[in-house]
Amino acid sequence: MNFLISFVLTIAFLCATLTTTFAPKHINQDLLDQLTSKEIKIYQEITIMRRNIYFSGLILGIIIALCFLFFTSNVHYGTRLFGAIAITFCVNYFYYILY
Repeated sequence: MNFLISFVLTIAFLCATLTTTFAPKHINQDLLDQLTSKEIKIYQEITIMRRNIYFSGLILGIIIALCFLFFTSNVHYGTRLFGAIAITFCVNYFYYILY
């Protein structure tokens, strides 16, 4: 049961990450075309800040997942693997949202 939950969470977060990463570029360009140069500068600063928050959360998630792997050495390999991936994405998500 733990394996199934970890697997489903991993697939859900992976799909969400890929969907937002490869979103159509024309959506962003339509927004930028409507902004002034000052607003574009502010937009770029916000983009950089949010990217840094995302990567900080990802690193924190990886560190927590490594601790999980270290302390669960007697658990089934698949459960550990998908559990670690699910932990990484969950920590990353909540870090990003709650920052």
